[in-house]
Amino acid sequence: MSHKRLLMITTLFILLSACNLPSGSDETEQSPSATVRAEQTPSNTLVATSSTQEQPAVTSTTATSSSGASPTPGMQDDATFGGDITIPDYTFMAPGESFTKTWRLRNTGDSTWTTSYQLIFDEGDQMGGADSVPFQEIVLPGESIDISVDLTAPDDPGGYTGFWMLRNAAGELFGVGENADQSIFVIITVVEEDPQSSNTPAPTGGPTITGATLNASNANYSGECSVDLIFTGVISSTGTGTFTYTLVPTAQTPGFEWFPPGPIQASYSTGGAHSLDIAITLTIDDSVVGSANLQITGSNNFTSNTVNFNISCED
Repeated sequence: MSHKRLLMITTLFILLSACNLPSGSDETEQSPSATVRAEQTPSNTLVATSSTQEQPAVTSTTATSSSGASPTPGMQDDATFGGDITIPDYTFMAPGESFTKTWRLRNTGDSTWTTSYQLIFDEGDQMGGADSVPFQEIVLPGESIDISVDLTAPDDPGGYTGFWMLRNAAGELFGVGENADQSIFVIITVVEEDPQSSNTPAPTGGPTITGATLNASNANYSGECSVDLIFTGVISSTGTGTFTYTLVPTAQTPGFEWFPPGPIQASYSTGGAHSLDIAITLTIDDSVVGSANLQITGSNNFTSNTVNFNISCED
């Protein structure tokens, strides 16, 4: 009996002592580094302007703070692409030419876009643009904004594409598309001549390009990959000499890389009107959403229509 009584007293002492142990509630929780990243914004960057809507009146229920407050929990950020206000895709640029790219975006989410929101460079060709561009307006759900970034065409001739995303006050990235995860982008072509439009005379000689069309087979493919994406088209011209044409594909899928053929030459020794049938095949190994056109240079620069494609590779 004495042993049992001693055991009960010992057990009771242990239980009473446990009540005074530290609870562990003072343990420090470290925030993810992605939410505290700071980026320097160049002072000469002109940012978002709205040409179609006035700044909405501020009410007590609208988040207007520019101090970096987090979005309301449960609210979803989403954007819809409303068009290229300046610099359509595949615009010709002279080396080193400065330009301002402007997109129109509509707030199709639940959150209000405050001045803590930013347009940020994601990947591709930055072309001298700022790392981030803060919004200058408050954009309520359902409203639109025109947002711009100042860029400079590279010195070397060729095609260049820059991808841009949006970032909310909590540092979370979002964009356009069904899942709000697609980039918006700018596409230019740098040429040695001083272009004024896509079909202006260029001092290279050769036939005059009068028209160009482009089509794509398997443009909306879903299945096993690899798959051939076959581009066919017709280039119309007049006169003698040589011209070059290039297929310029662009991916809206971040990280996708193209390996298209280089410029292809065509020559005519007789005058008059000519029509050239072309066919170019690209083998696709991974899912990609994108577009392509033909860029032709003879005695003038000419750009064909743009074709869109959506390749979904199943595992």
